[in-house]
Amino acid sequence: MAGRPFGWAAIASCPKPDSAQIGGRFIKSEEIPLYGPAGSRPEWDASIRQQVRDLHISALSRYEDDAYPAINIPRSVHGQSQCIAELFGCELIEQVSEPGLFYPVPWIQKPADLARINLKPIESSLIGQAIEFAEYAYAVTKGELAIRNPVMTGPIDGANYILGTMQLMHWIYDEPEALHELLEQITRIIIDVVIRLNSKTDGTICPDHGSCLPRGFALCSEVRSLLSVSMYEEFESPYLRRIGKACGPYMIHSCGTWERMLPVDIKDENLVMVNFQTKEMNLKKVYDYTQGQLSLYVGESINLGDQYTWPCETDFYRHLMSAFPEAVPLSFSIKDMDKYLQAQEELHGGTAGMFRWRINP
Repeated sequence: MAGRPFGWAAIASCPKPDSAQIGGRFIKSEEIPLYGPAGSRPEWDASIRQQVRDLHISALSRYEDDAYPAINIPRSVHGQSQCIAELFGCELIEQVSEPGLFYPVPWIQKPADLARINLKPIESSLIGQAIEFAEYAYAVTKGELAIRNPVMTGPIDGANYILGTMQLMHWIYDEPEALHELLEQITRIIIDVVIRLNSKTDGTICPDHGSCLPRGFALCSEVRSLLSVSMYEEFESPYLRRIGKACGPYMIHSCGTWERMLPVDIKDENLVMVNFQTKEMNLKKVYDYTQGQLSLYVGESINLGDQYTWPCETDFYRHLMSAFPEAVPLSFSIKDMDKYLQAQEELHGGTAGMFRWRINP
């Protein structure tokens, strides 16, 4: 959270090698006690009980990690990141291949259409249902666990859903005033949503895209990699800063290549972490731009062409351990413990000794 090196990497191990062994002797999920309004939403109870059980099993594992215990809001509850578009009148078409994933149909074609926006009340929307889940989860666990925010996009990605990508790019060049007007509205909605989430959970919200942060929230972007620095400085960064000032610490997740934005991002005092994949991002450039002053959550690239993926998971860990000339505030996840330990042994703990793995006696 402080954006400075702390001696090793913050690691989330999932799954842990001894999870099955511990789970075999731990109580069943349906036996996990819940409180308060428990029983009024059976499907939510089942999800929360399973998550609480998984958190207990992780806590009992001898493979200690730095993951912060929190309840996730299932994406099926809120329609994934497309839910903000619903508030602005976009029709949501559920995808047959992935139930709970929606395609938001862009409908604004010209600046005059902005006057036709009739905002849907948050309470009757999918994102409102996520807020309700957060309040429910907080209540039935007696406030003993943090709640991760639902997956949410920032302002320009909200505009991308509402306008469509071609129209968004057209407006950047030819209708900047209209785009700013739309971004203003989206920014106000995002601030409202985050404030509501915190108010319903006594301020215990933490990011869904950062396993090891104890507070704050996350905003995603799949448009960021399409923008130039000047576009970003005009049409995204000022709105993110306003959200941070209104709502507090936050982090950003984005796939693609966008190292060029980091000199702008690092000036935002409320931005505490950036989450990205590599090989898409050049870690040398990331270091040059941040100099260890911004926390990094680095993911192994997936679902991409061969040139953007690692032949073996060990290669990914080896790359992380050798890419930085000195220790940086770094976080990542371990999927295969043997491959991680292999890379660690080869490199004697990594550059600057920042990859020490702790196993409880």
